[in-house]
Amino acid sequence: DSCDSKDGCQHTHVSCDDYNECTNEYCDSTSGCISESADCDDHDECTYDSCDKESGCQNDPLDCYEFECMDSSCDTVTGCVYVEVDCDDYDVCTDDYCFEDNCYNDPLDCDDYDACTVDSCDDGCVNEYVDCDDNNECTYDSCDSTKGCTHQEIDCTKSSKCYDYSCEPTQGCVSYPINCDDSDECTIDSCECSTGCVHEEKECDDHSECTYDSCKADVGCLYESLSCDDYDGCTVWKCDDIEGCVPSEVDCDDYDACTVDTCVIGEGCHHIDVDCDDYDQCTQDECDSVYGCHYIEIVCDDYNECTDDTCGENGCTHTHIDCDDDNECTVDSCDGEIGCVTEYNDCDDYDACTDDECDKEIGCINTEIDCDDYDECTDDSCDSVSGCINMYKWCDDYDECTEDDCDEHVGCTFTPVDCDDGNECSTDMCDSNTGCYYEMVDCNDYNECTVDVCHCSTGCAHEEVICIENDECSPQSCDPETGCKSDKLSCDDYDACTIDGCDSDSGCTHEDRECDDYNACTNDNCDSEKGCVYTLIDCEPEDACHNSYCDSEDGCYSEVVDCDDYDECTIDTCNPNAESPEEACQYEDVVCEDYNQCTVDFCSTVSGCEYVDVVCDKPTACQSVSCDSEEGCVYEDTSAECEYEDKCYEYECDDDIGCLSYPIECDDNNACTDDSCDPEIGCVFPERDCSCESLCYDYDCSPIDGCTKTEVKCDDYNGCTEDSCDPDIGCVYTPVNCDDYNACTEDLCETGCKHTQISCDDYDDCTIDSCSPSEGCLYEDNDCDDDNECTDDSCDPKTGCSNTFISCDDEDECTIDRCCPSTGCHNAPVDCDDYDECTEDKCDRDDGCVYLEVVCDDENKCTNDICWSDTGCQFIELGPCFCDDDNQCTKDECDPSEGCINSVVDCDDYDDCTDDYCDRVVGCVFEPSADCEAN
Repeated sequence: DSCDSKDGCQHTHVSCDDYNECTNEYCDSTSGCISESADCDDHDECTYDSCDKESGCQNDPLDCYEFECMDSSCDTVTGCVYVEVDCDDYDVCTDDYCFEDNCYNDPLDCDDYDACTVDSCDDGCVNEYVDCDDNNECTYDSCDSTKGCTHQEIDCTKSSKCYDYSCEPTQGCVSYPINCDDSDECTIDSCECSTGCVHEEKECDDHSECTYDSCKADVGCLYESLSCDDYDGCTVWKCDDIEGCVPSEVDCDDYDACTVDTCVIGEGCHHIDVDCDDYDQCTQDECDSVYGCHYIEIVCDDYNECTDDTCGENGCTHTHIDCDDDNECTVDSCDGEIGCVTEYNDCDDYDACTDDECDKEIGCINTEIDCDDYDECTDDSCDSVSGCINMYKWCDDYDECTEDDCDEHVGCTFTPVDCDDGNECSTDMCDSNTGCYYEMVDCNDYNECTVDVCHCSTGCAHEEVICIENDECSPQSCDPETGCKSDKLSCDDYDACTIDGCDSDSGCTHEDRECDDYNACTNDNCDSEKGCVYTLIDCEPEDACHNSYCDSEDGCYSEVVDCDDYDECTIDTCNPNAESPEEACQYEDVVCEDYNQCTVDFCSTVSGCEYVDVVCDKPTACQSVSCDSEEGCVYEDTSAECEYEDKCYEYECDDDIGCLSYPIECDDNNACTDDSCDPEIGCVFPERDCSCESLCYDYDCSPIDGCTKTEVKCDDYNGCTEDSCDPDIGCVYTPVNCDDYNACTEDLCETGCKHTQISCDDYDDCTIDSCSPSEGCLYEDNDCDDDNECTDDSCDPKTGCSNTFISCDDEDECTIDRCCPSTGCHNAPVDCDDYDECTEDKCDRDDGCVYLEVVCDDENKCTNDICWSDTGCQFIELGPCFCDDDNQCTKDECDPSEGCINSVVDCDDYDDCTDDYCDRVVGCVFEPSADCEAN
């Protein structure tokens, strides 16, 4: 309180500010200034609450200590929470653990160290035995625990030298008789089990006195007939198989009335023909073997209708008749069966570009046709196959700025394209490569005090910007470069103890600054230069186990020091008599011991005592390992597991390798058994079968020498067979080969070989019959081909060849039908292309070419659909002015399905101080409200 000589008593408020943000100060009318510590407790165990004299309460996030393989979080009620990292991937086939803050899911080691099992994991370790069957009948299949599957080759070799032995993967052991054929027909080829092939000389005696017996290597036995001829033509010699040559007198009577029969010594029988010639050229002189000479009148008919047949001094004459009808339009010929034949010459030169006709005196005339269709839009030409071709001209000038068309009178025309889109807001241009294109007009007048718009019908417009001013503290103006702006009024009185402001109605205001921070931990006051100043109160702790703080409401207070080091391997306590809180906390190590020989004991700072399973040293290949809580690692012998069911092997276990197997030896020292091993029984010695080796011998077996044999005798005492023996089938009696290698004779054997001539007549006029000694009867087709593909050539077995003209009409109006003698029928497709992209060109088998109009509709109401004959359908996008209704109060757009849509523009600017409406010409208008200007 004070007194001013002018104003009287002055009661100035006392400033209780201690300039300490950790106190709340206020003034009690009775006791004066009171300072209480600020309460900085935010009741959140996840913050560290403290107070700074200058800045006040601090609620810093609590930093929860990070422990290896622990997830740390904070609970607002209980504080830091530590949960062991869960590395479980819920897969029983992985070993899940955490190390150095990383989860590891290592595949479970299911290896049983046995190469005879397939190790895998499925709901735990699975060790399935390997199937060692290699599907090969030539191996003994077994398994070695170290090496895995073994496939020992079976020995198929046997003692016989008459067979080749081998093994087939699908059958097992097989044997094939060796080929003892020495390609010598004079030996009998066989095989001895002990020595192999034997070649004995063949006996060629046919037991006949009428042959010379010999043998030729490439043919075999030869029985050459003995010649009994004494070269006396008047005796006949015969040969008897037992007596040999026997003579008899020749009988020269040939029982032919047309010969005189005599016998001349040294020459034999003579048969002189009787002379029956009557010297008449019109008789045929013949002799009958029974009746003698007789004379038959000659018939001169040659059965040819093309000749006149007569008989005279020189015998028969056949004069050709004249069939010429003196007409150049006919082809005159003669047919041996019917006589003269006159065929019309159609003069067809098989050229579709000529008119073909015939003149009786001149003959064929082929005049070139005129293909001019008097249409300047076609190129006229002629094709020898299809005839006239009137191909539409391609009038494309490759300029997208012209419409290409063709006029039948003047030819190609190129009219400039109209690119006007009816929009004053675009510049219309055309590019020869791409066609019409439009560039928008730039209406920007670079004046920020105007609104630049463009109307499709009138072009650019520039409307003045209205800057609204309704605040005494912000006068408005417009700058052509920046637009509307407000010039803010400065109300600063340069006194830090006042709050400067501006009232939109009255102007600048200056209010005294209230410096009370309501903090019991500070002293509060105000400095005209610095403004409010708050001084912190200093609070002293009661002992080393307490920290002192200041509460903004209650003032100074103390809390117990937190000695938790967040280490589960220490016991944490506090000494109040320590020199400072930093030295008060004490930590004693935790001792971890579970008295189990199968664990390694240690302490984790995160989780405390840990007991990890002991890893035992790797056992030998013949051991398994486990762990006992009292004894530790225990090793057991597993060598008994090396015994398998295959009796063809002996088994043992090696500490380094594991299971081993050795094949047993099976030999009973008996040459009459085949020694082998069966995996289920062991050694087996089945008796050896000697009889299967050759049917040309009788076999026996000796335990020392093995198979023995005695030769089988093969003789059927038949002169028409060759006797031999085949090892596989036994005795073979092969008929003597009487083949004279002449297919024109029939060969057989009775008392000797006979060869009879065969007949090859097939009574068919369509074949030429002959006989080839190498091939036999040959029936060569009579070639009726007249080298004309326009005739159907055929042959009748009774009448012979015929050539009938064919029809090339395929009854299809879409083809041009003709026949060419060299190539036959041609059905060339009709070209229906009218070269107009606005028609769909088709051909109907009944009606010929059909032209259907193309419908160009893309079902888009925003395009103009037209068709150009040179390019086809065109879908031209309608310009932006197509839907313009010249109303700035609507938004004009086009919808492909509905067409033009003119939706009303929303002019609401959400400003209560403007009246919003729309003008058809300028669009939205925002005028300042009279009500806002009045206020």
